[in-house]
Amino acid sequence: LCLPMIGFGQNTLLVPSQYSTIQSAINASVNGDTILVSDGTYNENITILAKSITIKSINGAGNTTINANGTVIFIQNTTDDVTIDGFTINSNSNGSGYANSAKCIAAEFSQVRIINNILNASSNNYQSTAVGVRLNDCDYSIISDNSMTSLLTVNGNYSASAWGIGMDDSDALISGNNIFSQVSGFGGQPAPAQGIYHWQGCNSQIFNNTIIAICPSKARGIHNTGQMRAYNNTIYVSSTLGSSYIGQCISSW
Repeated sequence: LCLPMIGFGQNTLLVPSQYSTIQSAINASVNGDTILVSDGTYNENITILAKSITIKSINGAGNTTINANGTVIFIQNTTDDVTIDGFTINSNSNGSGYANSAKCIAAEFSQVRIINNILNASSNNYQSTAVGVRLNDCDYSIISDNSMTSLLTVNGNYSASAWGIGMDDSDALISGNNIFSQVSGFGGQPAPAQGIYHWQGCNSQIFNNTIIAICPSKARGIHNTGQMRAYNNTIYVSSTLGSSYIGQCISSW
């Protein structure tokens, strides 16, 4: 029932005409396949394990939405590209603790290509981070031409944060994104709003992005503890306990 498609891989799997959910199409796919998703709203958490596939909407992010609590799309152990292209992805925190954080896309030990998406992450739990894209041990990845909004709303003490992109031991080309991160509320333990968190990577390039970070305690445009190149970014940072400024704002511990 799969249609051959030249240039994308072995087969094209269609959602929902052939497979009722995106996850069922992933389960049926093999390396090199493309999953094409028609217009609509899909309420599901998605997992991609050890497969190199493309998941693409037919008519773009304005017409194709994925909603879920916690991590909406989780990718693990893919040595070649997994591409996520052209979706609105909405994530809400589903409980306390970092494991229940609102993450639109999270990847581990993988190579990912995340392009042309609208990513909205929202948490109102003091221990649950809101993040658009979270990478752990992911090299040679691409995050380009996305719009990201990460919101953390709390009262009292909190230890979470709002990140557009969070990277641990990962390297990526990050370009052409519009990133907005905001923490609202204030307690005794400060939690930052960060456009991009880059920890111990060594080859990332971050350019041509627009980044806004707003927080009552700490706000950072790009927080870097590794090695990377950042250029031609427009960054606005505002903190009621510190200064507000516009420019190439890069901080490190």
